[in-house]
Amino acid sequence: MEVVLPKDLTTIGSFAFSGCTKLTSIVIPDSVKSINAGAFSGCDSLTSATLGLGVEVISDSMFYSCDKLATVTLKNTAVQVGDFAFCDCVSLKQFDFANIKGDIGDSAFACTGFESVTLPNTVTKLVYGFVASNNLSEIDIPDSLLHIDTNSFSSTKWYYDQV
Repeated sequence: MEVVLPKDLTTIGSFAFSGCTKLTSIVIPDSVKSINAGAFSGCDSLTSATLGLGVEVISDSMFYSCDKLATVTLKNTAVQVGDFAFCDCVSLKQFDFANIKGDIGDSAFACTGFESVTLPNTVTKLVYGFVASNNLSEIDIPDSLLHIDTNSFSSTKWYYDQV
């Protein structure tokens, strides 16, 4: 089931669609400026999400534990990613990291399905970023990254190739 949101919608509240197990696709209109924490967490059937131009922050736990989420499309080129935003999205393989502006939230991409990641030069800090993303084998780390916290890449293919 795809949900069509009103074109003049401006805010999606915390946990608004959380646990909607039949939701398969969501397109956030350009008018939406604010999406609060956990808005789509636990949507087990969600496979794709498109975030409109108005979305500047992917909030904490916004897509937490969306097991089938494979593709996230960002229309905005200046997006911040909150803590646990995509944590446990084990199928997530497509995301435009170049659109991230600023640091990536704690465990934002932990337990995801990425095989390769190129972090943008806007990221200076990474805390538990990709921990337990088992398929991750290639990482392009920018010179801008000043702080990599404990376990940011542990339990990844890349990590095991380094030890």
